[in-house]
Amino acid sequence: MKNSKSYGLKLGLLNVRSLNTGRDELLASIDRYKPDILALNETWLKQDEQNYALIVPGYVLKHKARAGDARGGGVGFYVRKELRARIKPSPDSPLEQLWLELILPGRGRLAIGTAYRPESVSVITAIDALNESLCVFSQCNHTFLMTDFNVDMLHPEKPSCREVAEFLNYRNLAQIVQEPTRVNEKNSSLLDLVITDSPEICNGINVYHNPDLSDHAMIITNLNVKKTKRAPKFIWKRFLDRINDVNFSKDLQNMKRFKFTENTNVNERVKCLNEAILLIFNKHAPLKCMKICEMAMPWITDNIKFMMLLRDKALNRAHTAKKVKNIRKER
Repeated sequence: MKNSKSYGLKLGLLNVRSLNTGRDELLASIDRYKPDILALNETWLKQDEQNYALIVPGYVLKHKARAGDARGGGVGFYVRKELRARIKPSPDSPLEQLWLELILPGRGRLAIGTAYRPESVSVITAIDALNESLCVFSQCNHTFLMTDFNVDMLHPEKPSCREVAEFLNYRNLAQIVQEPTRVNEKNSSLLDLVITDSPEICNGINVYHNPDLSDHAMIITNLNVKKTKRAPKFIWKRFLDRINDVNFSKDLQNMKRFKFTENTNVNERVKCLNEAILLIFNKHAPLKCMKICEMAMPWITDNIKFMMLLRDKALNRAHTAKKVKNIRKER
């Protein structure tokens, strides 16, 4: 049984530069910003290493390693378990990419892709590959691509930036990230892009910097769409640790009153004994219905989360003030 609730779908993008480092920072960031789908670039996971990837409570990891199991690269998604998201095939290409398709109530089909262009692949080759993939998903109602294209969009005068801009114009696509996504002591660059054919359903975009997680910012955008939410799961449980041992023992001793031996049928004797024992357990530890919740990260306490939040706010103030040289001090 599923029910739909009218609230926005939240998409995220992070060039994580290895899923095997900064695990607690990533868990805390996902817990804070709560993306429904987080696109990942540069996971640095090989095919045989995916089972060792970070497990995020409430999410499933969908991943595609770099072709040939070569070092570096890798793209993927952390997807909330309740979302109806399926991996969809895309044309083979040197561009690292992975695509999902979602069915959204009242909005039809939504294509969400993530792509990473290694510097060994030319911009033109990557654009051609991306164009082929977009043609495959042309029947979807909305398309979103979250990508590190390794092209700094803050420099429109450069040939690579012009090529990307011309492609977006040709396909009638919008790139909605407008501030630097990679900042260090030397320069600022806009490398992490959110590209869509439906900018009208985007309710703003946020860029969150955290150098302890990655030198790329986490990008979060909210979509004005309905998403499907699964009904909660429940289990029945007895709290045996709450049994009063003295009273429980007395009731067990009083079971002598049940005349189990009067029945000559062995199966009936066993049935009678089971019923008697069950009556006692129902009295001292009755079954209770409990909602199943995903386990959180017990080692990341509320106090630690608050300290992380203060740290990140200080870092963002430094970025806003354009005092790049003070970033390390804020950390």
